Amino acid sequence: LRGLTFILLVPWAILLCYIVISTIEEFFVPTISKLSTFFALTHSIAGVTFLSIGNGIPDTFFAFIAFWQGSTDFAICAAFGSAIVVLTLVYGMVLVVATWNHKVEHISFLDESEKRSETTIQTFKIPRRTFLRDIICLIIVCSCLCFVFSKEYIPFWQGFIFAGFYILYLIIVFIGRSINQYLKKKKTNKKKKN
Repeated sequence: LRGLTFILLVPWAILLCYIVISTIEEFFVPTISKLSTFFALTHSIAGVTFLSIGNGIPDTFFAFIAFWQGSTDFAICAAFGSAIVVLTLVYGMVLVVATWNHKVEHISFLDESEKRSETTIQTFKIPRRTFLRDIICLIIVCSCLCFVFSKEYIPFWQGFIFAGFYILYLIIVFIGRSINQYLKKKKTNKKKKN
């Protein structure tokens, strides 16, 4: 009976994934794109605000419900599992599709002096500063989580510190973007004068 249940659940899971993917493609991505255009946000800022909050809300509600029902380990493992799925499976599939659809020869970091091409490119380039900023912030937060979870008792106020980490991360992103825009404007003005 379990084997039959598993056989029936696999097509159901595939159907649900298809529905979620088509909904995201039809509604979520265009909406995020229009919001970022309306608020004059870059893709990086829209990604760390609208997109990440939209992606994290279901995990947040799941964690609240699991904590209220006394399944603390389930909530923590689900949150870490979700992050690991995004960092491994999702990015892995994105790289597979990017290399398959665009015939990407290799992956490298995008230098600040290079312009991004809207056409099909032979190299999948990652903005170096953005990548390093995100990885460093992720390592710091994961290290703090390890420290907090190593204790037997977790004070109430530590939850607010992690919410503060996200606000600090947003401030870092906005300041970094402002500095980058200032440097680009300064460089453009310098070229115009010469």
